[in-house]
Amino acid sequence: RSSETTVLMESFRLPNGISISLGRERFGAVEAFFKPLLWNCESSGLSDMIFEVIREADIDCRPDLYRNIILSGGTSLLKGMRERLEKDLNIRYTNDVLDGEQSRSPGWKPKVHAPDSRQHLVFEGAALFADYISDDSRFWVSKDDYLQNGIQQVLDKCSF
Repeated sequence: RSSETTVLMESFRLPNGISISLGRERFGAVEAFFKPLLWNCESSGLSDMIFEVIREADIDCRPDLYRNIILSGGTSLLKGMRERLEKDLNIRYTNDVLDGEQSRSPGWKPKVHAPDSRQHLVFEGAALFADYISDDSRFWVSKDDYLQNGIQQVLDKCSF
């Protein structure tokens, strides 16, 4: 947030060598993740979506979910993303779960983890899953099967 920094203008060098300076744009684009209404989008913000998903989970799982939120993907590399998300979730948790009374806290708070390798976590997870199912023919379409049956072979394997 712009109110939390003393540097409003920052210069960046683009891959083509051109330098640009950005001010409030640096914060406005990121703020859309948390307050989509600022950009005329009637969706919930990231913090609210995560909070609601956890609230819909089985009550016994919720403490583990609140304490183990893991950021992944390139967007999670944005400066301050982890801190902002954790702050918002703690506010929602205090207000909505503890009824605004911090004294009712079970001794922990929502925790957002941002591993150094988070920009690669989606790929790593997919690679692990692919390795796990590599010997199970129910999940794979061979080239011969595809050439014989076309896209229908893929669709049949993907049916839920």
